[in-house]
Amino acid sequence: RTEPLLQLGSTLGEGAHGLVVEAESGSSASQPSSSRLAVKMCRVSAEGSQADDERSSLEAVMWEVEVLRRLRGHEHIVKLCDVIELADAVFVVMERIEGPCLLEHIHAQPDRMLAEASARHFFRHILAALRHAHSRGYLHCDVKPGNVRLQEYRDGSMSAGLG
Repeated sequence: RTEPLLQLGSTLGEGAHGLVVEAESGSSASQPSSSRLAVKMCRVSAEGSQADDERSSLEAVMWEVEVLRRLRGHEHIVKLCDVIELADAVFVVMERIEGPCLLEHIHAQPDRMLAEASARHFFRHILAALRHAHSRGYLHCDVKPGNVRLQEYRDGSMSAGLG
């Protein structure tokens, strides 16, 4: 099977368990067009105290992968595309949500507040994602505006999603 190549781009963010970079996939027979993606990179070292920290980060990332696999298919939960495991790193390939986080969006508003209609709209999306996770036995223990991504569409509309 021929896999599309990933072109890694600039850093989108850095979390406790790895660096997240933007990426673009090339096309292949199984995926005829390119896609804009986000790739979480987690290093794996062979030995030492840094290796212990990286192993615990790797375990956390692999748990996140398992949860995303089990929550697959919900429109307001980020889509897991692939996991690439190498000897010294793991790459978690996800859809790239093209928009700010909810916190950035709020800060960009007049008086740093959302209109009530917008707040209700995003809240419905967040609750739908949480309901889906809870129905499968998972709790999201870090729901906050900085962890909610907003997808912007060409018509100017937006939807909220958990990653």
